[in-house]
Amino acid sequence: MSVSAPLDSLQEKLEAHFARLASRRSGTGFRLFVFEHGLSQSDLIDLSEGLRALAYDRTARERYWLLWAVYATEQGYAYEGDEYWPSFEANTPGWGIGDRSSILPFFKAFQERYDGVIPSGAWANQFKIIAWPITHAILPRFLQMHFAKAVYDLRYQLLSLSTGSPIEIGRVMAAHAHPNSKRFGQFLEQEELCGRIVLAMLHSEQKLEIEPIYESTLSRIVTDLERVRKAREWLNETRNVVTDSFRWARRRSRSSRPRTRDARESSDDQDEKSYPEIRPKLVLRHVGENEWSVIVDIPGLSAILGMVNDETRNFLRQTRCRVQGAPDWKPRGWAASGRRMAVIRTWPDDRQPLIQFERANPLIENILDNDCRLSAGPVWLFKVGRDGLAKEVVTKAVRPGNRYIVISKSDALQDLPGMTRCLIDCDLVSGVHFSMPDHVPDALRRRIESEGLHVARTIRVWPAGLPARNWDGEGRSEWLTTETPCFGVVSDYPVNGYVVYIDDDDGTSVSAKSNGDPSFFRIPPLSTGSHYIDIEVERDGDDKFGGVDAPPEGELILDVRNPEPWRAGTTLQNALLVTTDPYDAYLEDFWENKVQIGISGPPSHEVICTLQLHDYQGNELFSRQVDGAMGLPVSTETWAHEFDHSTRDEGSQWAYLEANSCRVTIDGGEIGACTIHFERRPRPVRWVPTRRNSTVGLRMIDETGMESERAGCEVFDMQTPVRQRRFDSTLFRENVDVHEPGALFVAYAGEFRDSVVVSTGLAGEGLQGLNVSPEVDDLSAGPQALLRGMNALVRWKEAWLAGLLADVRRKKVIERIQTEIWRSLCGSKWMRLEEQYWKAPTDEKALRNLMRGVGPSTSQCVTELRKSNWENLPTFRDVESHFAGMAQTYRLCGDRSHLYGAFWLAVDPARINDEYNQGMESLLQYIWANQYIMRAARFAVLMWRMNRELDG
Repeated sequence: MSVSAPLDSLQEKLEAHFARLASRRSGTGFRLFVFEHGLSQSDLIDLSEGLRALAYDRTARERYWLLWAVYATEQGYAYEGDEYWPSFEANTPGWGIGDRSSILPFFKAFQERYDGVIPSGAWANQFKIIAWPITHAILPRFLQMHFAKAVYDLRYQLLSLSTGSPIEIGRVMAAHAHPNSKRFGQFLEQEELCGRIVLAMLHSEQKLEIEPIYESTLSRIVTDLERVRKAREWLNETRNVVTDSFRWARRRSRSSRPRTRDARESSDDQDEKSYPEIRPKLVLRHVGENEWSVIVDIPGLSAILGMVNDETRNFLRQTRCRVQGAPDWKPRGWAASGRRMAVIRTWPDDRQPLIQFERANPLIENILDNDCRLSAGPVWLFKVGRDGLAKEVVTKAVRPGNRYIVISKSDALQDLPGMTRCLIDCDLVSGVHFSMPDHVPDALRRRIESEGLHVARTIRVWPAGLPARNWDGEGRSEWLTTETPCFGVVSDYPVNGYVVYIDDDDGTSVSAKSNGDPSFFRIPPLSTGSHYIDIEVERDGDDKFGGVDAPPEGELILDVRNPEPWRAGTTLQNALLVTTDPYDAYLEDFWENKVQIGISGPPSHEVICTLQLHDYQGNELFSRQVDGAMGLPVSTETWAHEFDHSTRDEGSQWAYLEANSCRVTIDGGEIGACTIHFERRPRPVRWVPTRRNSTVGLRMIDETGMESERAGCEVFDMQTPVRQRRFDSTLFRENVDVHEPGALFVAYAGEFRDSVVVSTGLAGEGLQGLNVSPEVDDLSAGPQALLRGMNALVRWKEAWLAGLLADVRRKKVIERIQTEIWRSLCGSKWMRLEEQYWKAPTDEKALRNLMRGVGPSTSQCVTELRKSNWENLPTFRDVESHFAGMAQTYRLCGDRSHLYGAFWLAVDPARINDEYNQGMESLLQYIWANQYIMRAARFAVLMWRMNRELDG
């Protein structure tokens, strides 16, 4: 089939589609966007591939003008905000700078034929060409989070509009939104466009007679938006406010409530619990006499992994990042693996996101730009708690009777009465420590407020009667759905009474007692979720509260959950603190001792830790106490040692293989108890090993539901670990016996995969039978054979383990494959020299032989590598850069990417796919022809590792 045939079909399909849409919209004032093309993903792929094949043909451009308009608009939808043409031209071979203006006739023809949208506003006047594809993209991805937040912030203004027409909505957006991006501000100038998008989003669940945006197009935009939880929550809340007139009427009866709620929701430390928490929190830790270190608590980006596409997930998991003020780059996946803490040595710039990635990603950058910054300076306030930590007070409000530390970029605060200097272990800032008196004189209040702080005029509220769970002392607590919380409230100045608002109700009056005695009020049982309790004071109308118009308030947040079994007498839960890192680990990670667990509490107190494994039906398979009673505190190292000692017998290992979940119970008696749950990682395709007497069986479960793609299996025996055998998945529908000593089994169905190394029986007589002697096929036949060996190595390393000695035997297999890969790339002679050197690393003769073995033309480079100051190169990344620089300096190789590839092959061939993103086959061919480069890389790795071993 010719290239033109599918393009002709798509051109006709689009012409008919837009003609119908234009007819339906006629007279409504709703103009068409090219992005409303309604094409499927496969159609878009055919369109793109066909146009790229004809990019050089200018006659074909005119013939397929509508397809080119769609193609350019799709590029506009992916627009990053900084450039359009470089990516367009990179994606379109044959398209040059001189062709840029040729897209204008396509969009103008669309406008004339189908009453299409015309770009407007100052931005459109400045960018006369790209304004068309970007405007016709409706809402480019880089603006979507900004737009959702603006609509959410203006939800009450939108409700009060008289007509709700697109132009009226757009004018409200342009007049009242506060864009934190210049590009977004320019986008808001297109008032009618903004209004139409708002109308479409807020009515997306209703069937309108004339839809303002084509249904499938709107669905695509909203789907992209709702992949980020916060944007989804913003849109849902806005829909609730605007469409539910009864709820709004109750809100409007208290004109001050929406303002209070808006202020609370926009504050840095009061985000709703359902939002993915990525806003960092600052903590000061007392490290010595009058000295404090600065710790930043970063919730991490794991909460959004399920809401973004595969490309973005891979970006988060495979890209290094750094924290402003911290000296080192964090490893791949650091920000995506849950809550993290980092010590910062230089005060971060609060105008920039706290986390910065090594490579650019527009979606992640937008999220971080909005939600991952420190609060604005130039001063930062911290309240000193009883636990010796000082936590940031984002509102910068001080209260009588409390201790504080203030960090500033200047020394002005040291002049305040009662403040003394304290040492902050962080560059660019200084700190002072002070205690607020119980009564604050007006002069001190004015002085404090002149420095950017303010004295809170709030009432004191606290739980009374039944103890609250996790009361933080600042207004947040946890309760059960079966409880009726009771609170006390008191003011140290005369008031007439209090009004208590629960979420959005009309308020309940509580009388105030005289002489500063507390009043009490009770909250009825609440549903699960977060509830907001606001307390306003009632005073005489002519009192301005010391010049402040709004009355002082108390604010509470109640996190309500369903009850769970709890031991009697364990009301002092906060005395027992259990930490897990990562906090969201799966059962596989926990069982392989990759989860750090720490237990803190009163010194010398003891806890009892119990493990329970359960199957898919919840039946208990295994129960065991970890060690005996363990004295507090229990360090992560102690836990790892005791856990390993308690679970490495064959019985517990086989129970684990059949288990779906694990429960870890940490019982501290009267100081509390804690339960941690771990579940097996969900896999649509998975292996299930079983053991009956001395026989090990294996079966495959396929829950993908794929009918068009057959599942299959690959098997690599331990004795021949590179040799692959393929089987149809039907073979493993029932248990299949695994022969001694075991094998690697890989199951796949479409994009889903599961791999397991099963170890069983003995490989020979006596103690030798516990080990294996893998035989690796000859990998020196060429790059293709090497690729086969490297792929097998990756599969062995990625698999999970089943059976006694599985870990030991897999290590043996991996070492054997690695050695054969290095032998093929470096030569047998080199491997003998390596072995001699490892046996006698201090033998000067062995070292000289190794240096000569690299190659005759490499002596100067090898000599300098030997002299390198390896102790100043702490990571492989540092060694990589050093090796590449030396190799280029001494002309071993001029292509730095080849040097990087050779280095990572020398470190670990299984990591090459993660570290080297160039053509693998061309790299292997180059190294195959220039083996001295590989030997030089191995020499650098050996020197670095030996230096560390000798120093250690």
